[in-house]
Amino acid sequence: MKLLKICIKKWIESTDVDYPDQDHFKHPDDALADHLALGFVFNLGFDFGTDWFDLFWNKKNERRWKEFIRFIGTILQNEKNYPHFPSNLQK
Repeated sequence: MKLLKICIKKWIESTDVDYPDQDHFKHPDDALADHLALGFVFNLGFDFGTDWFDLFWNKKNERRWKEFIRFIGTILQNEKNYPHFPSNLQK
């Protein structure tokens, strides 16, 4: 978990300018926001008061913030497709 935190912290602090010649399947800001939104929704240690959460929200990047919120909405709209979603575990 410690290595994961180091990698996420580096990812949060980086920008797409840090890797100008690298091809990405998805914009790095969007990919980061999506991964952290999954961690938030599925309670994987990315929550209010954690270092990751605070670093993510304190580093001004509106693109990341918008994608984080958009992706959470997508997950909530499609929760039936996520068998590990809390409301599906009770069934």
